[in-house]
Amino acid sequence: MARWLAWSALIALIASVSGCVASPCDCLPRDAARILPRAQAIAYGETPPPLPLRIPIKGVMAGIIDFSAHGVFTLAISDKPLTDSDWTAAGLASINLIGSASLITLPGSGPDDADWIATPEWQVWAKTFQQASITTAIAIRGKNQAGFLAAANTLADACQSCHSRFRTIGRPDASEMASKPAPAELAAFVRAWPSSRALER
Repeated sequence: MARWLAWSALIALIASVSGCVASPCDCLPRDAARILPRAQAIAYGETPPPLPLRIPIKGVMAGIIDFSAHGVFTLAISDKPLTDSDWTAAGLASINLIGSASLITLPGSGPDDADWIATPEWQVWAKTFQQASITTAIAIRGKNQAGFLAAANTLADACQSCHSRFRTIGRPDASEMASKPAPAELAAFVRAWPSSRALER
């Protein structure tokens, strides 16, 4: 029954694409070429494999996570009311963090990547990091500055705890920010956040 429905949807899709413009070719590259392979996979009960992560996990850390986390932490410790632009920037940064948590569970091209993702503890911390990022995003969406600070502290604690286990170079001890959401502590964390040495992790 499910396969019959999938094929019906596929036929309907082809019919709609064929009649959308004077020439079907005008639609195919934009719509059908993208949708048909997925519809066929559904019809055959197959799931296409995810695209490979063609950069090291450290690259995801430096290029997405470090940059976005620094933005979140800097705004979270602000002693002034956040503007609409601030909330938008924080929200976009939190989206990057949520998505990158999934990326770091994939084997990249780094020499340690396969070992990391095969470690159950790594997967636990990736999930913890993603959940903390989601909690942060919820506080941001509600424009709750006190909740944003508390969520950012929990996020910082998740980052530090994972780094203390997997980082290959020295860093300060794991923070206690989750239990002590004081702006001064998070400010110190922001000041200590690496920039030029980010790729060494």
